[in-house]
Amino acid sequence: MEVIALLQDGHPQKKQGLVLALGDFDGVHLGHRKLIEEGKTFAGERPFGVFLFENDPSLYLPNGKGKRFLSALEDKLFYLNRAGANLAYVAEVSESFFSLSPREFIEQYLIPLGVEAVAVGEDYRFGKGAQGTPELLKEYFDVHVTKLLFEGNEKIASRSIKALVEDGQIETVNALLGHPYRVQGQVKEGLHNGRKIGFPTINVHSEFPYLLPKVGVYAGIVEIGGGTYHSIINVGSNPTIGVLDHPILEAHLKDFKENVYGEECRVSFLTYLRPEIKFASLNELKDQLQEDLKKLP
Repeated sequence: MEVIALLQDGHPQKKQGLVLALGDFDGVHLGHRKLIEEGKTFAGERPFGVFLFENDPSLYLPNGKGKRFLSALEDKLFYLNRAGANLAYVAEVSESFFSLSPREFIEQYLIPLGVEAVAVGEDYRFGKGAQGTPELLKEYFDVHVTKLLFEGNEKIASRSIKALVEDGQIETVNALLGHPYRVQGQVKEGLHNGRKIGFPTINVHSEFPYLLPKVGVYAGIVEIGGGTYHSIINVGSNPTIGVLDHPILEAHLKDFKENVYGEECRVSFLTYLRPEIKFASLNELKDQLQEDLKKLP
């Protein structure tokens, strides 16, 4: 994928006949994939890509500090590329962005790129107060509007998927995303308690505000150091060993004993196994982990 940074003090060279898909793309779920697929068909032989923000604009709002998200920019680029978008414009965001009217957004961000047409979902909104609509875009561009995608009676949307993540319904989440829910982070040194009972874990820390699934134990996959490992993943506070003041993400990788402190990894959640339990002893915890391990491929 070609990624072009949009700096506030300048614009890249225009691409003749450019068609862009616009949206939040948090999670890059099945509805987003439908938008990309239809947008690419709509573009035909014209250059086609997506318009993204370096950071989610809502983080700059007064109530945005505690927000959590399904995907960081790197995740979005990976899944959007896989869906068929091979070009991405990534714009800087500042507090001044929120004063832009919908028309100012069009005139300052889209027109300078040479955009000829756009593809959007029918509920797409933009600009100050979210007043911009697909109908306004039609005053400037040729517009393809993708109809909402529903699962049962509910539209597939990032907000509803977040609620499922918080409820630990990972298999449903993965079905709506079209890929396993994953977070990326760096391996940090922990207390080595898992190693003492023969179940060493990696502690995964991310600077990005990912939404973690509800506290519990999951089966999943960890990608690290060029390898992929079936894993027992724990989201919780280690109640048996000593309760932490906030949930952490840690994983025991099957058949893996390397020292990987400081390395980047990807943790994908596949199934919910059980709630986090406070055991009477470390031996009981070890016995349960052995049972959990039997549930991995």
